[in-house]
Amino acid sequence: PEHVGHIKSAPPAPVNRLLENNPHGNFVADAMRTELGADIGLLNSGNVRGAFENGKIDTRMVTEITPFKNKMVLIDINEKELVDAIKHSGTSFNSQGSKPGLLIVSGLKYTVDKKGNLIDLKRIMPNGREIEINISIPDENKRYTVATDDFLAAGGDGYCSLNKINTAKQIFDFDKDKLVCDYIKHLGGEVDISSEERVKIL
Repeated sequence: PEHVGHIKSAPPAPVNRLLENNPHGNFVADAMRTELGADIGLLNSGNVRGAFENGKIDTRMVTEITPFKNKMVLIDINEKELVDAIKHSGTSFNSQGSKPGLLIVSGLKYTVDKKGNLIDLKRIMPNGREIEINISIPDENKRYTVATDDFLAAGGDGYCSLNKINTAKQIFDFDKDKLVCDYIKHLGGEVDISSEERVKIL
């Protein structure tokens, strides 16, 4: 394993990774969005199976956090398709096994109630400014470049609105673990995993 950096601080792993805000998944989604230069990062919560811990971090540890092998993909979606995807993730509160799980996001934050209803959705700009997205009448002319993997981009776990694999802008021959390692290095190797409540459950 290659040493890639040091985790200075990290919050506890969520008790239920499918139905809670996951700071560790948020960090992975940030790596996907940032390293691929996308507007938004979307990650299936079932894909994150571990958590970052204080201390050194190497390539093997990163792979254990996201163990499933996929290919990274850049897709183009409109605002309605984005809202539909977030709403679909909210159905996890009422499904067997809590599937598909709440979407892990980067460049966004959203609120759902415990019945899974989407309450609000905001775009987080690079400067930190928050822009409200109208979830009742999303703008179908507003488009976003999304960093995700080929599972979601093929409509996996019922994410039909993300099924854009056949029109993907780019498909890469590597997975999110590589992007996380690159992201840590680009951050200078010293990382604090933020406990930001990016997904809020009322």
